[in-house]
Amino acid sequence: MSAEDAAALIQNGMTVGMSGFTRAGEAKDVALARRAVEIIENCADPYYRPALRAYFREACRRGGQTPHCLEKALSWHQAALEHGSMHSVV
Repeated sequence: MSAEDAAALIQNGMTVGMSGFTRAGEAKDVALARRAVEIIENCADPYYRPALRAYFREACRRGGQTPHCLEKALSWHQAALEHGSMHSVV
């Protein structure tokens, strides 16, 4: 259907919802879990990939709309602050 055909379906007084806007660099119409895997495999430093894969598996086992393991993630950040890298905890 063309944009013109779609516009012709809109009648006066109708409420029209819009969708399709994403932030720059964010994959569109790709499930969150699939995006996480793609980022791990294609963007993360190879040194951290095994730890990130394990983190993601654990987070998915825990469930929730946005899988996460806050205590593990925060420990990685704390190591980076204290030691300059996360190598000591992954």
